[in-house]
Amino acid sequence: MIGFIIPVLFIMFGLLEPVYTQSEFESLDTGAYFLGTYKTSRGMKTWMEVREDCRNHWADLVTVDSEEELSSLLSLIKSMRFKNGTSFSTSGVHIYERLTWWSNGKDVTFLKRKPDYKPTKVIYYLSLVLYNNELYMIDTNGEDEFYICEFVPGWVRAYRLILNYPYVPFSVLVILIVIRLYLNTLFNFERRQYVSDDQESLIGVDKRGKGRATALS
Repeated sequence: MIGFIIPVLFIMFGLLEPVYTQSEFESLDTGAYFLGTYKTSRGMKTWMEVREDCRNHWADLVTVDSEEELSSLLSLIKSMRFKNGTSFSTSGVHIYERLTWWSNGKDVTFLKRKPDYKPTKVIYYLSLVLYNNELYMIDTNGEDEFYICEFVPGWVRAYRLILNYPYVPFSVLVILIVIRLYLNTLFNFERRQYVSDDQESLIGVDKRGKGRATALS
């Protein structure tokens, strides 16, 4: 039981980092990124599915909140020779009349649009598009060709978990208390068993001593 719970707690709080991600992510000045494709042998993925795929890689859909990060992503995309017009999903999503980054819950404050771009009246998702060798942000319905995952360190995942789900630390505390009580109960039981065995041994020695004394008399 304990051998199962402890690794789960480590994974929940992001304290275990998988080694395999180091070879899959491209490290840049602004972070480490992984590019995936919507197309599979079974058909096209949905935005929710690619978001889950990022999670499976210990990452989130990318959050682009600065010109510096956008430039880093542009360099990466150019190095992979994507053609103009290619679009990439981010974690930008329109929820409750607000355009926010799903990965951290913050409002989108940095936007780079094409000069002639007209935003849609109803925004569903925010994507990046390569146009004339520049990256711009466009509104989409989540049907892009590719998506970008951004690696998230363990301590950041733990912080977001606590921030978004405040009941989780309480649940973990309860689990730790249960483990402590279980260990105390087990220790006390073994201690009582040890004392009982000692008492039986002493009684046996005492009986043998009395038997010898009777025989000598």
